[in-house]
Amino acid sequence: MERLKEILIMVAFMVAIVLFPWLAFLMIRSFATFVELDPASVWGNIISIFPNIIMFGIAFVFLKMDDWDFKAIGFNWKRILPGFVFIVLTLIGLYVFVPMIMSIFYEPRTLIASFDQKVVDAFFNTNKNMGLLFRNPDTQNYIINLFRSWFVVGLCEEIAARGYLLNKFYSILPNFPEYIKVSYSYGTSLGLTLIISIFRHNTLIEILGNLFVVALTVTLLNLLYKIFTPKIRKKIVSVLFISLFFTLVGYIRSKAAGNQMVTTTTLLVIFSYSVLICYVYLKTKNIFIGIFMQAALDFPPFGLTVNKMFAVTDFGFLFSMACLLVFIILLAETYPRWGQPLEFEKRHEKNPAD
Repeated sequence: MERLKEILIMVAFMVAIVLFPWLAFLMIRSFATFVELDPASVWGNIISIFPNIIMFGIAFVFLKMDDWDFKAIGFNWKRILPGFVFIVLTLIGLYVFVPMIMSIFYEPRTLIASFDQKVVDAFFNTNKNMGLLFRNPDTQNYIINLFRSWFVVGLCEEIAARGYLLNKFYSILPNFPEYIKVSYSYGTSLGLTLIISIFRHNTLIEILGNLFVVALTVTLLNLLYKIFTPKIRKKIVSVLFISLFFTLVGYIRSKAAGNQMVTTTTLLVIFSYSVLICYVYLKTKNIFIGIFMQAALDFPPFGLTVNKMFAVTDFGFLFSMACLLVFIILLAETYPRWGQPLEFEKRHEKNPAD
């Protein structure tokens, strides 16, 4: 009965996260249309912050309902420094080492870091007069978007996603059995695949191919299931669930904003990045790292300019990004050695996902 109560609380949180920020966005959009306010203007960017603040408010209420304090979810001011160091090192990897590695496969300076061109133009157009520069609308928008992403969006979304929902889902998820009957997993998977293939009017060769791929996948999953401990299984399921949910939230918000070009690639990037942030959070128990990583995705301090066309499926690009991913994993895995000493305190609180 207690578990059912906790599940209902979590479902209520998820409904609130989808519904209320979306309603707030629609209200702001209607207000902007009524007063003829350009969403890309300075005031348009300022009022766009409110849906994120509502998301933070929802997370705050539910944290209090569960009697969790902010330290329990890794939100401790003494963890800002190691979190900032983590993201600085990550950005150095992205803006320095990735272009250097890519230059091995492509011509030199294939991928270079670049500053916002509008701000650069405003700097020179105002004859480097700082007073005129900061009164320039492009400069004001840049500063507001930088503040919005690094001090509002990242904070609000991470408290809701990793701070509350990830910990909540993990805490109510039952322990998985030590083994799953192989016959059940094969029977269910192959049966569903066969039914779907028949409804899609696949040929016999296609059906056999689908069954072979599913059988191979189930075999690998069964092997992995036996390797992982029950705690790791719970974390994997929790991470996948949270990532899928917030990918859906991102899709809904993009559609509400009138963005009709939400591609599968965009959704995969959101999902994969969420999985990465979840992994880093679970390894470090420092939510500020996730806050900074979310902010860097929403509004990177610099851009990456391409001097030569290449496909994201090229080996050179994939290898370079894989090196960055390995670097981030090493930072997370070694965090107890370099990150925790920078917190300048001994940890006493227990994270709900421990």
